[in-house]
This record gives sequence, structure tokens and C-alpha cells, in this order.
Amino acid sequence: MVFLLSLIGLALLSPKAQAQEASRIILTARAGFDAYYKVNRWFPVWVAVENTGKDVQAQVQVGYSNRWNGQTIYSMDLFLASGARKEFIVYVYAEGTVGKLIIRIKEQRQTLAERQLVVNQLNENNVMVGLLSETPSAYAALSDMEPLAGNARIVQIKPADLPDAPHGWQALDAVVVAEADTGELTSMQRTALGLWLAQGGKLLIVGGTNWQMNAAGLAEFLPLAPAKTRRVSRLSSLQSYFRADSSLLGDMTLVEGDLHPEAQVLIEQDGVPLLVRRPIGFGEVYYLTADPGIEPLRSWPNLPIVYSHLLGGRMATPRWVSWEWDENNTNSALSTIAELDLPSFLLVCSWLGLYLLVIGPVNFIVLRQFKRPELAWITIPALVLGFSAVAYFSGFLYRGTQPTLNRLAIMQSWDNFSQAQVHGVTG
Repeated sequence: MVFLLSLIGLALLSPKAQAQEASRIILTARAGFDAYYKVNRWFPVWVAVENTGKDVQAQVQVGYSNRWNGQTIYSMDLFLASGARKEFIVYVYAEGTVGKLIIRIKEQRQTLAERQLVVNQLNENNVMVGLLSETPSAYAALSDMEPLAGNARIVQIKPADLPDAPHGWQALDAVVVAEADTGELTSMQRTALGLWLAQGGKLLIVGGTNWQMNAAGLAEFLPLAPAKTRRVSRLSSLQSYFRADSSLLGDMTLVEGDLHPEAQVLIEQDGVPLLVRRPIGFGEVYYLTADPGIEPLRSWPNLPIVYSHLLGGRMATPRWVSWEWDENNTNSALSTIAELDLPSFLLVCSWLGLYLLVIGPVNFIVLRQFKRPELAWITIPALVLGFSAVAYFSGFLYRGTQPTLNRLAIMQSWDNFSQAQVHGVTG
């Protein structure tokens, strides 16, 4: 009786014990850029996990309901020692509308922690601009820019939050660095930035009084190597370049330095480069040696026109640069396997001709030579079985016994980059 009561007590306490065990995993997450993503693009999901209980060998799963009424899940194994805290990025491909992400920490079949995130889809025609700045309000004019198509969505990003893989940047069309310490960027983040630029990204770097902080970790991409500053009393050349009616008078700090061999000076003020452009692959980097977050530029009515001109359009790139694959053509290419082709017409005709020759005239002549025509009822079935066996095993050996996979890949590489970008599919 006591034993039975103990079992009942354990059964009643079991769910509570499991809940307590699950509560020892603290899970936080955020997705996309300000919770925005684009369809048919990868986007990052930042996950932080803290273990206040015993050691756990778990799996992180990030999933969403797909258009086939199933679940698309991206997972990675994770070991959490007692008292450990880990932060990492899981990259998710938005194949259609995502709507809601479900992040789970699972140990075998038990869910230790779960969190749901709502993400917002940004239309493909809209331009997503990432702003790295400690004072984003100083660059509010970015929100008033008018892209060539669609609208502009400005998302605030910290240097530490920039993806460390190039495909994690796909949703971003442009990035503005203004009053942000880029020296915090890791080598993986800089490599990812470079590959994103080479595929058609746009980067605007601001100079002014914060030029050292803004350029600290971007030396390999700069059109101009900043070395010193110079004060000017007007920016009339900027006004003339954009044919603006409003004048630009007032002291401004410009950055001076040596130009990169591939750089092009677009605007110059009093002998000092004001706007410099440098192409990198299919993308481009702009260096504005003045700071548009400081007066008189900050309140200049035509500043949104400058942003629209620099960041509002997408770079023209060949179709093969895109990471999008045509579904029908891709499936057709992947299903094209040489071993699955029908034998040639000549081979089939030759085989049938040999079969008819042997089972007919040759068989008749041989039996007649041995004066045993009555054996035809044995030789004919034997020849049929023999030819059938040879045909079957020949096809078996030709097609093989191992599974066959087709892989299609496009590898892109650029000058001065030690890494290449590969997009591939398997089927």
C-alpha cells in the first residue's frame, strides 16, 4: 500500500519536477533586423541561452510553418555546462511568409525552453538600410529618403549585432556607419561585410569629428584613408552637385587623407574631397568626409535627396549573382542524371537484332546440325531467359546500386578577397 501511494505521489510530482527542470534554462531571442526580414533571403536570429541547472546536451531549433503546411526547422547541437551562458546566431531562410518563429531548446524529446517571435515581412521593392550610430536621431533624414522603388525602412544595428556570415546580410540593401566604433568588428564580420559588398551591397561611411571611430575597423574598404581634418566655412559644392536651392553655410569639419587607387572623387570642397566613391565587386563604398548628423548639414532640407541618390537604388548585377534559383529549372537540372537516360536507339536495335538472329536462324541451324529439332522447346525458352538475364544485369550494373545525388553550385570570387561565395542546391 505504501509502495502504491509512493508511485502515485511520484506521478503527481513528475510534471512539476519537469517544469522546474525546464525553468532552469533561460532563453532569450530576437530575429531579423528590428524584427524585419525579406522573402527568399536569409536573416539572422540571435539566441542567448543560460543554464542555471545541471549540465545539458541539448539542441537548439528555430522553425516556422511553411507554405506546404509543414515545418521548416534549422537546428544546431549545444552543450551547456551548469552555470554557462552562450550567445550565437542561427541563420534562417525565409521561403515564403514566415510570420512567427518558434525557438526551442530540446533535450532528446523534452522541451526545456521555448519562445515565440513575431517577425515582419518587408516587401522586396522596399529598401532596408542598416544604421550604425549611437545617436540615430541625428540621422533622421534617412527616413525621408525616396528610393527608386518602394519605401525605405531604416533599422538600427549595433556593431556587435552585424552577422558573421555573408548570407546573413542578404536582407540589407545598404549600411550607414555614423558615430559607431567599427573597431569592435571581428575578422569574420569584416569578411562577411566584404563579400556582401562584392555582391552588390552599399556602404556609406561618415567622416566629420568622429572619423577615427567610424573608420577604425573598415580600413580595407575605405575609398580614402583618413589622416587629419580641416575646417571649411561652406559646402557650396554639395549644393551645386545636387542642384539644391537651399544654401549650405557654416563651419564644417572635413576629413583629409590619401585616396585609394580605385577611388573616384565625386565632390570636392576647397580642394578637399567631400564625397568619394570606391567600387568593390558589384557593390560600392561611399565616404562622406563631413558629418550629416551635425549642423548645418543635419537640418539641410535637401539632405534626404543626398541619401536617396547614394542609397536609394540597387546595383545592376548579372542574374547569376543572385542567390535566387528558379524552382522549375532547378528541379529539371537536378533530375537530369546520365544513368537514368534510356539506352541509345542503335544499341536497342542491335540487341534486338542479335536476339532474333540467335533465337531464330542460329538456333535452327545448330539443332538441325545435331539432328535434334525436338529440343527447340527447351532451347528457345533457355535463350529467352538468358537474353533477359543479360539485359537485366547489364542495366543493373550500368545504373549502379548506390544513391545518386546531383549538385549545382555557383562559386563567386573577387580580387583582394581570400574567400569565395558559393550558392548551391542538391537533389
